[in-house]
Amino acid sequence: MTRNLVGIPTGTAHRLRLLLIPLVCIGLAWVGTANANSEDPPPQEGSETPNPPDSGATSKGGLESVVSDDQDDNKDGDGGRLHWGPLYPSITVVSSGASVGPELQLWLPNLGASPLDFHVGGIYSIRHYQHYTAQFGLLPERRHGPPSFATSSTSIYPLAPIERLAGAENHFVLYGSYRYRDYPEEDFYGVGFDTPREDHTNFGLRDHLFEAVTGYHFSPRFAVTVRAGLLETSLGLGKDSALAQLSTRFDSLTAPGFGDPPEHVILTTGAIADLRDQLNNPHKGALFMVGLSRFEDRHGGPFEFTRAAGDARFYVPLFTPKHVIAARALVSSDWPDAGSRVPFYLQSMLGGSRLLRGYPSFRFRDDALTAFSVEYRFEPISKLELALFYDAGQVAESFSALDLADLKTAWGGGIRIKSKHRMLLRFDVARSRETTRYLVKTSPAF
Repeated sequence: MTRNLVGIPTGTAHRLRLLLIPLVCIGLAWVGTANANSEDPPPQEGSETPNPPDSGATSKGGLESVVSDDQDDNKDGDGGRLHWGPLYPSITVVSSGASVGPELQLWLPNLGASPLDFHVGGIYSIRHYQHYTAQFGLLPERRHGPPSFATSSTSIYPLAPIERLAGAENHFVLYGSYRYRDYPEEDFYGVGFDTPREDHTNFGLRDHLFEAVTGYHFSPRFAVTVRAGLLETSLGLGKDSALAQLSTRFDSLTAPGFGDPPEHVILTTGAIADLRDQLNNPHKGALFMVGLSRFEDRHGGPFEFTRAAGDARFYVPLFTPKHVIAARALVSSDWPDAGSRVPFYLQSMLGGSRLLRGYPSFRFRDDALTAFSVEYRFEPISKLELALFYDAGQVAESFSALDLADLKTAWGGGIRIKSKHRMLLRFDVARSRETTRYLVKTSPAF
């Protein structure tokens, strides 16, 4: 049987992606039928006149409320997000180096008055980065639109999916999930903390992730999760003609996993305690996340390891919420089995728009990582935030090799535009001994 680049039977991956199209159509048809057959109940005597039904496109409730400071939660559960019925469009940056692109999500909670939810989303950037995801079951539900989904290949697994549990209001979750990514211009400088800039190369990354997820939310602030998944990865030529191909300077020894990417069975458990005053615009409180993952090579190859990761964030107002000190400490460590190594594309990485911002994305990667950030944030008006920040971090071949006396540092400032519920635009200028970077993002640093 012939196999494609991701190591699964030819045509299977294509059929999986095509499966999302009829799912979306079925969901839209269901919504149309439900709307067509539903009637608003007559107002009861003595009751207030009911709100008119949602006409689909939220004009005033969409564009204007995106930057609204209304302190009352939106009764329709969208938190002021622009949407047309169950469709939520936006512009986003899918991953480092991808540039901007349109994002569209379909969110159908409580299908047919059942507790089951359906969510599908897709992003296609102007640099041809693609990210598609679909979930079905008892999903983590919030009052402010569809579930968030992590897209960046610099995110540390499993912390990124654990963070998505924050703010969910249903106690029990149980769902299946599928993700497909095609990132054609991923950067690679080598493994280690002293890699030269001259070794900057690129490669193409494609993967499929199938997961079964369950968890329990003691409240919107405290949750635990258990996940089981299958990750299938393929690596190919990078599409950035300005950079050399990874294969011209590295091999399977200096870039473990490059020659024959494994198929991983991933088992994960994690927990989150979210003590912040607001989910995406905190002014006080703290956030704690821990995760433990086991990566088993499906075919018994030399790529089996265990990962532990933790993330702590603190937000302290200085006499008034207009002045805030925000701090973050992050640590991740992998323990490969005897004779095994961690594939380079799964290693923890420093650099980019969130960690060690004065260095390019993917600049440093290895089996262990520690990173620190501190920001002074000032809001002269409610929609505008000014910030000064200082980052530090290190990667090493093992947790015991991390040395806090040998950190690389970065510093800078930024201007952010935001609403009550989320960051709309973040512009940071970050400086390091290596370069100056100008970062434009639609998500917070932390």
